[in-house]
Amino acid sequence: MQCNTTTKTEPTCCGGIYRIIKACNEIFDTVGGDESVPANEDNQNYYAQAKALRAHSYFNLVNLYAKPYDIDKNAKAIPLLPFSNHSRDIRTLHSGGSV
Repeated sequence: MQCNTTTKTEPTCCGGIYRIIKACNEIFDTVGGDESVPANEDNQNYYAQAKALRAHSYFNLVNLYAKPYDIDKNAKAIPLLPFSNHSRDIRTLHSGGSV
């Protein structure tokens, strides 16, 4: 598997974390999608590690930037990066999906 994470499509405030998320999404795209399970045992390990790393990255973003739940229960937390498409700019997500 090879991931290209050199494109500058992430915001500077949390770009490193979004670069990790993007790399994880590229791994999922390589094996056939976010819900696919690779047949090869080594690839299953990479896939599982990418899932855990992406979840941990989102966890860190939420803890860094989201409003506390007890202050605003309906506040959107962070922009999601559910794709690895290089043609999309992450700044367009602010009008799209978030958690």
